Amino acid sequence: MTTKFGSAQEIDQMLEKLGRQRELVHRITKTGIVCIVALFGSGFLLALLSIIGIFDDPPEFFTVIIVILFALAFVLPLVGYYAGMWVGAYEKALASRMTPHILGKIMDHLEVYEAYEALDTDYIRHSDLGLPHYDRIRECQDYAKGVFRGIPLEFGEFTLEEEQSERDEDGDTKTSYVAVFNGLMVVCQHGLDLRDDFSITQYTTYIGGNAIRTESEAFNKAYSIRGNDGHSIFYLLTPHYMEKLLALSDEIGKRLAMQFRKDGKLLLCISGLNMFEVKEAGSAAELQKQIEGEMDFLGKILETLEIPTQEQLDAKRR
Repeated sequence: MTTKFGSAQEIDQMLEKLGRQRELVHRITKTGIVCIVALFGSGFLLALLSIIGIFDDPPEFFTVIIVILFALAFVLPLVGYYAGMWVGAYEKALASRMTPHILGKIMDHLEVYEAYEALDTDYIRHSDLGLPHYDRIRECQDYAKGVFRGIPLEFGEFTLEEEQSERDEDGDTKTSYVAVFNGLMVVCQHGLDLRDDFSITQYTTYIGGNAIRTESEAFNKAYSIRGNDGHSIFYLLTPHYMEKLLALSDEIGKRLAMQFRKDGKLLLCISGLNMFEVKEAGSAAELQKQIEGEMDFLGKILETLEIPTQEQLDAKRR
């Protein structure tokens, strides 16, 4: 493998160095936590010894120990935090250079890969996938577009965050954001003739007039359906297709949501799928195997859902 970072041997050396840096950051952070615990423990011990009257003023060495622990408890977590950010940024930079090279080998055709670009967020904003309530979309990255196993698609990762507000002792309001969902959004084509959109999700339970139940209680527990075009929904949800979806749910957990749109697009969301990271890879070969495994996971889901290939779509249009 040869990329903008050099040969496979040079990449292996970089990944090995990153591994040592990650371990160092972990040790710094862990030591900082130990110092914080030791500081509170020393303070408690000092208070206890004073209460039982062993001494009124702490010995000088005890004061020195507390001062050192206080300094370390303050400095080490900060050092670990900023060092971790630097290592993370370098990991992402390395992955962003290597991933398109690997994807170019895995995919039939890679048109675009941008590590820091996003899939069109309108797909998220205007989808009916049962996603949790959120106030903003963040960390949209790892955007790719091309053909994979004959299927034209584009995909990208995203995170949903909810705003939280709390008042401090002075009455001032402090606002922060908490992640409530992260996953991968895939946009492809379903090949069905639909009169209206419909959705199948594992993220929520639809209720109301356009919520639809099947004759399979097992399927109703695993998936929830919403739509107005019942004929198209049950044309897709044959007993065989529902069995395949149930088997997929048993294998990967409740991680899927789909929206079949009347414009021909299929939006597929897979929760908790964070692709193209180098954190677990210690060599170029390991990284390639890791990305191949991630894409194989995506491919198996597409295969189970019977997503049509470009050839099949073209044949239907003739």
